[in-house]
Amino acid sequence: MTFTDYGHTLYLPTDEDNPTREILTDGQISDFQTNGFLVLEKFIKPELIDVHMSNPKRNHSERVDHTKDYSVLNILCGDDVQEVLKQLNYAVALHSAVTYETSSEKPWHQDVVLTSKFGGAQYVGVWVACEDISEDSGPFQLIAGSHKWDIDYGHVYDFPEEELAVGSQKRIELEVDKRKVNLEVFKFHAKKGDIIIWHGQLFHSGGTPGSANATRKSLTGHYCNAYSNNRQNENPPEIDFILKEIGSLTHMYARNNNGGYYFL
Repeated sequence: MTFTDYGHTLYLPTDEDNPTREILTDGQISDFQTNGFLVLEKFIKPELIDVHMSNPKRNHSERVDHTKDYSVLNILCGDDVQEVLKQLNYAVALHSAVTYETSSEKPWHQDVVLTSKFGGAQYVGVWVACEDISEDSGPFQLIAGSHKWDIDYGHVYDFPEEELAVGSQKRIELEVDKRKVNLEVFKFHAKKGDIIIWHGQLFHSGGTPGSANATRKSLTGHYCNAYSNNRQNENPPEIDFILKEIGSLTHMYARNNNGGYYFL
């Protein structure tokens, strides 16, 4: 199969063994647990990105149907990405994908706002640089360790739906401003093919571009599993159990060749 072969077969997951290839070091896994994010340089092959960017639709930002876009699956559900998620013991299956031409300029936020750390730990984001990212483009930014902040979620998020658009964001900004004192905001000055992986409860945002013409071409994937909405306080299942369980839920999941899983 070549990188431009969009006609490949998508295999449904099975109960086959999923041996781990040691892509990450123990230090990298520890850094992810401590900081809530991990940068992997030159992780995605440039050929895969070139195929993805050859689609004229990549000239604007949009949510894509990952179940039908093979260039997205080959990047976000490649076997290397799958193995990294397995080693981190988080998430597993792609449930949404968005392409960006410019910075989202989205303010500080978390991807998961469950009061239970159990559910939040089952949600992970992966951001892929599809070109070299300059400071002028409004880089992806985040606050290391913020996934461990003891947030009063009931106060910040549990308000009537009509208040969420404005009121909730104001409360989030107050929480961030109060807690990030003396903490450095990490800006991802990525090169093409670099990726950053972050915990679902890590605070992150899209920077403001310094120029109206600055692009920040990227691809973002969000991953979770059947336990991502669980509000229990118990420990999540081991990743091997989750992967085996996926094999019996073929109405929910598929697999990109021998690589990563995704929701249907």
